Amino acid sequence: LDVPVSLAEAPLGAFDPVRLIDPDFDPARQKKILPYRDAQRYLVNQVPSSVAGVHGFWKAFLGIYHSWLWQHMRIPPEQDPFDEDYLSEDDEDCRVRARDRCATQARQTHRAEVFFRLLSAVLLVWWLCAHPTGLADVVLLLSVWFVSAVVASSVASRTKPGPPPTGRKESAKDVANHDPRFDEANLTLDLFGVQHGPRWARAICTTRSTASKKEPRWRRSRRRPIATARPSGAGSRSHSPNDSDVVQPPKNVEAKFAEIHDMNCDIDAMLSTSTSNGNASNIDDLGDPCAFRDRFQRAFLASGQMHTVHCEHLFLLVTTTVVISVSLLYTLHWRRAWTGDVMRLHERYTPLTLFEAYGSPFSLSRGIEILMAFAFAWILGERLYGVASVANVAALSLRQRRRAVAFLKKSLPCINCIEGDELRNLEQAIAWVEEYTKCCDFALELSALRWVVLRTPVLLALMFAFKALVGAVVCAVFRDVVPEMLDPVMGMCLAACVAWSLAICLDAAARSNAEVRSLSDDIVHRTEHVLDRKPSMQTGGQADVLYVHLRVKAAEALRHSYVCWPGGRRLGWLEPIALLLVSSVAFACVVVL
Repeated sequence: LDVPVSLAEAPLGAFDPVRLIDPDFDPARQKKILPYRDAQRYLVNQVPSSVAGVHGFWKAFLGIYHSWLWQHMRIPPEQDPFDEDYLSEDDEDCRVRARDRCATQARQTHRAEVFFRLLSAVLLVWWLCAHPTGLADVVLLLSVWFVSAVVASSVASRTKPGPPPTGRKESAKDVANHDPRFDEANLTLDLFGVQHGPRWARAICTTRSTASKKEPRWRRSRRRPIATARPSGAGSRSHSPNDSDVVQPPKNVEAKFAEIHDMNCDIDAMLSTSTSNGNASNIDDLGDPCAFRDRFQRAFLASGQMHTVHCEHLFLLVTTTVVISVSLLYTLHWRRAWTGDVMRLHERYTPLTLFEAYGSPFSLSRGIEILMAFAFAWILGERLYGVASVANVAALSLRQRRRAVAFLKKSLPCINCIEGDELRNLEQAIAWVEEYTKCCDFALELSALRWVVLRTPVLLALMFAFKALVGAVVCAVFRDVVPEMLDPVMGMCLAACVAWSLAICLDAAARSNAEVRSLSDDIVHRTEHVLDRKPSMQTGGQADVLYVHLRVKAAEALRHSYVCWPGGRRLGWLEPIALLLVSSVAFACVVVL
């Protein structure tokens, strides 16, 4: 459960899922370290694309983003000739044709599923319109369908790569890395995928039962010692190998283990030197301030703070599924039995009328009725889960941000002051603030980019929840005036399907901003003992300039590190408290009135 998991497929509308079938998503090509930096170049000058938003709306409306049956079509990896989908006598051309054949089958399955989904939706709407009491269900279905498509279009407009930056001078390496084929799928996978270490693969590598397991060459050589060349005149006597004759592992393997050992040592050095007054480590102990940044980045990556572990993702997935299932079952079926609607239905219609509408037990018409009721609940739940999944991804990204802030607070160094040298202390404190600010930017960069993509869809989902709750209150208060088809219980349950994920997301955002504010106060507090020292008369006006510079640097160190809405307003406790209060009022009005 502690394995890092990719969130690339979770945001609804981020990219066309059939794009993962293409060869550039083969596991052999997903080995970049910190791939979000490639996506960052295309998000610098990005403007939300209206064309991509319209395309995303229609794809979501047609159900393209909800297809998943094609994922059962396995595409064998490129660099595994012993895979079970290859034959023993296959050459490279045969393996390419086998991959193309599997990809074609996956695309055909995707098209068939989309067509079947669209046909089922049309038949469901036609059946509901023909039903005597199905007009309210049609309005409900189309409303949820429209909200899901709007949220998907917002995500699609934010994942459209913008033009690469041209305002600054780029190195030859950056220019060479600008891929003209970089699209929404590449950006989403780079931004929401695993950033280092083992990561997502579209197919699990499996070996044929008739193929022997391929071992590294140095391991096979180590198991079979190689004799050294015999000197001239040694005769025909046999040579017994010694330890120097055994082939050792290559240097890159030893270097890899040494690098892992150094990174673990960096974590211990960063986090185990804390005292009761703070951390004893300081930037001056490293000589060069850049050395502290390098050691911090190595320790940050080695500690796994950029990962989203599987248990967190699984918890949100299961709880969201349970909340949506219970809410829909209560709305569509359970409440009618608990509130006596079934008895009133039997009092209003005769048994003959009910048999004509629903058919006799075990008949074809009764089976169609049950199938349509199941399809109605399935489509509603699927669309609501797509909206809630966007809030879940935002919540997981903000939780990763909180862990990064906690790591920053643990590794906060102190400033050493030299008695009688105020100018040096001020310059040292300014360098300390600048260096630690760069460390903070590195630690919070990934979650900040993810939030830029998801903040507008989350805001749209929050507006949908508030409107559904307010509508439920209005329908409950003015029950005698509003039409009967506007059921307040329906609005409250629909909002509850999304409110759970939104509450977790808003809580994580508020806690993240509170922790960033606390970290900013710690930075200001560390510089106070330098600012409180009185400058000597010999320093002149230079010390005053440095005092002002240090105070401004400390106050604005984490100014742009807060989680904000699209308008620039910082998220606080107002949003989750307002959601909780409105939900409580709606529940009370629906139950009491």
